[in-house]
Amino acid sequence: MSQSSHCQDRGVRWAERRKVFIDATVRGHRQVRFDVDVIDLSISGFRFETAFSMHVGTRLWLNVPGFQGLEAVIKWHEGFTYGCAFALPLHPAVCDHLIRQFPGECPP
Repeated sequence: MSQSSHCQDRGVRWAERRKVFIDATVRGHRQVRFDVDVIDLSISGFRFETAFSMHVGTRLWLNVPGFQGLEAVIKWHEGFTYGCAFALPLHPAVCDHLIRQFPGECPP
């Protein structure tokens, strides 16, 4: 069975990451929301940049305009860049919609 999805799962752990630019917010448990720039996305996770400091293992909710909060956990960080895994994988159609809605180009 083949899928033409941009975010097709490549196995249990890995999924293709696609460039996006999403002006979003994240919120940790019992924390205020703060601004982030989501710079890539897959069905299993995302990468974001922010000036705020967070720790590996932190559970957070990604808030994308027009979508309910998406639960995730920070898996790694390097400087101001963080990599997260979704608690539940995105449906491929939702992932594709986000990629089309928020193409990977930083606005001027």
